[in-house]
Amino acid sequence: MTSTIEATVEHRFSQALEDPIATNIFGAASVDMEVAARVWKGLELSTAYFTDNNEFDLTGRYSQPLLKDLLDVGGELQFFYFDTHIIGRVSNDYYQASVAVHPFSDKLYMTVQEGYDGFYFYSAPSGGILVKCTSMVDLIGECTMGHDRFLGDTKNAWSAGVISNTWGHQFKFIISNTTAIGSRNAAARAVDNKIRLGERQASRSYGRNRCHEGNHEDPA
Repeated sequence: MTSTIEATVEHRFSQALEDPIATNIFGAASVDMEVAARVWKGLELSTAYFTDNNEFDLTGRYSQPLLKDLLDVGGELQFFYFDTHIIGRVSNDYYQASVAVHPFSDKLYMTVQEGYDGFYFYSAPSGGILVKCTSMVDLIGECTMGHDRFLGDTKNAWSAGVISNTWGHQFKFIISNTTAIGSRNAAARAVDNKIRLGERQASRSYGRNRCHEGNHEDPA
């Protein structure tokens, strides 16, 4: 299979649909810029920058197909630096395990993930579903649940939308009840249940004869 280098820009509007829309997209949205490379037999390395909290991430992911590709079992380790309002700039780590099932001839993908934040001490269980309608159009639904050990509250974040695929690009358009991007941030972010818009643009470059191409859609 071929290796892949992927550059991604994703944003989630901070303002809800019922609120006035600002003209500056970076001032009115959470923005994630990421570069990822699948380097060897299911191993992916990535680096990213989030405008929220001036955050820099370094992530390693690994997935392994099982049972004739019926299952994908994977794990993720992430280190990141970000700004806090109280103690300034800090580092953090995040761990995640995932199982993806696609039982109907690659037309339906179901994913269950469990993550743990090493700084805020919360777990982040999440799940998602992807339905391949055509070779170029997918429908997705995702949910993330987070529990804060110190505050004792639970936050449920969800998103739903459509993905448009071409050979070298992917576009994702969603509605959501949170400004957060990714299951880790969705579990930590307060949810006000207002509807927001988001979109993701990914550009891919393909190499030769390297690693297995898995399917990794991160909830939220």
